[in-house]
Amino acid sequence: SIIISSATMLSNAARQTARQTIITSSSPSPALRIAATTTLATTSIISASIYLNNTDNNTSNNSSRGLGFKRQLDFWSSVTPVVWDYWWNTASSSPKVRLQKALRNVHFGITETEQPSSSSEQQQQQDEQKKERQVLLHQLHERNAP
Repeated sequence: SIIISSATMLSNAARQTARQTIITSSSPSPALRIAATTTLATTSIISASIYLNNTDNNTSNNSSRGLGFKRQLDFWSSVTPVVWDYWWNTASSSPKVRLQKALRNVHFGITETEQPSSSSEQQQQQDEQKKERQVLLHQLHERNAP
């Protein structure tokens, strides 16, 4: 009981801090937004888990309150890491993908407005990127497949 109340207070404090950070920052950085969103999601999951543990301990039949919510929580806690992994490694809005693209352009000496000189060079670069993406998607599927 003391552990549960301590975890609840910690969860509420973290949630308040994350919300205040989002509200007070006029334009928070993407990393700060991700951190704040992750903190909110984590504290919500912790709070829900504590609630479910309390309701499960107080009831003994299969139709107890919170079982539907518990199934939802189990489902989303298994799906969210997979979605995150695909987004982080493949989406053009991902900070990791943006950094890799910028580093690749620096390595090849290409600015954002500059394009490869010949169409064959451009086609070769596109083919190479498609192959890299296919390999990455295959690796992600192997890693996340049940």
